[in-house]
Amino acid sequence: MKVFIFVNTEWGAEKDVFHKLQKIPEIKECFMLYGQFDIIITLEVQNRAEISKFRNEKIRTISGIHSTMTMETLGK
Repeated sequence: MKVFIFVNTEWGAEKDVFHKLQKIPEIKECFMLYGQFDIIITLEVQNRAEISKFRNEKIRTISGIHSTMTMETLGK
């Protein structure tokens, strides 16, 4: 399943967080945004357990991330 994770960073940390996210091999796409969120990433996983593990171990451990919102897709 395809997953979108929206990321809010601490003020001024957008570029640093963006560059750190780009180095994570599981991330398929990574874009900086204007609006409610600072960054959006996409990844492919097999199940919800993989989403939680990835988010908790690879995303939320990055310094400068304030919060995340995860959206999983339904179907193809």
